[in-house]
Amino acid sequence: IRCAFKKLAHIKAARKVQRWFRSFRVLIRARKLVRGFRRLVAVRRAKIIKSRNSVKVTALVEKIKQSALRAKTDPGMKLGKQTQQALRVLENSNGKMISHVLRACQILELSTQFSRLCCEAFAEASASNILFELLRSCNRSTPHQELLRISLVVLLHVGRHEHLAPIVATANDTADILVDLMQMFRDKKSIFVLAAELLSRLVYASPDVKDICNSPLYKKRLEGILHIIERKNRVEVRVKTATGSGSTANSAAAVGVTAVTGTSSANSNNTSDEFDMYKGRLYQRIEPILCIQHMLKLLHK
Repeated sequence: IRCAFKKLAHIKAARKVQRWFRSFRVLIRARKLVRGFRRLVAVRRAKIIKSRNSVKVTALVEKIKQSALRAKTDPGMKLGKQTQQALRVLENSNGKMISHVLRACQILELSTQFSRLCCEAFAEASASNILFELLRSCNRSTPHQELLRISLVVLLHVGRHEHLAPIVATANDTADILVDLMQMFRDKKSIFVLAAELLSRLVYASPDVKDICNSPLYKKRLEGILHIIERKNRVEVRVKTATGSGSTANSAAAVGVTAVTGTSSANSNNTSDEFDMYKGRLYQRIEPILCIQHMLKLLHK
């Protein structure tokens, strides 16, 4: 009787295991069917999207695929590798042609814009010192202005990262070089705005740079730049108002009012909120008078 009872218990246990395995096998089949249906839906959607795309989009997709294949076969085409080569060109830039340095800066402009790792590599290599020395040696010629613009954009891409801005600020004579650029190129909006934004970020990130800019000598130079730009802006407002250029005159007049009442608006607005305005990529659309006013607000903070 005992043996029969044990045999019956084993049979019941085996039936339970079989029942559980059969139900589990059904679940496995159902999951496979669901995965298959999902793949079919994805393929169908991809075909619909491809059929709706224009010829231009299709050509761009093909170019991206070909570039990805070339990058896999040739590691030298990867962004990190090109960044390392550009940094080596900058480190050995003494006596090199300006075209070589300009090409290296163009590569750094692209890599630092899209890759945080490239920005960190730039900071670790202390390349900001080299670029600031390069900024000091440039003049007002057209090739040098292009080199200035690209170098400032590279420094800005790195300086926009809060943990890297203090490293950029440790370069030699940063405040002196940037104030010189603002004074020399106050009639060139593209360069002036970049230099003003970069100096604002360094002032915001480094107390040492802020103390230097708050010294009487630099404060006098910055206020002189502000007075010149305000005077120029008032003249432009009068000319545009006299010619009656409609909305353009109204926007210029609004900027002129901001220039005259800059101190009152500085008290009403939060400096940290205004600093977020410079985190976008459209820095060349910001008026120079707003940039210099913003920087002076940071110094008074």
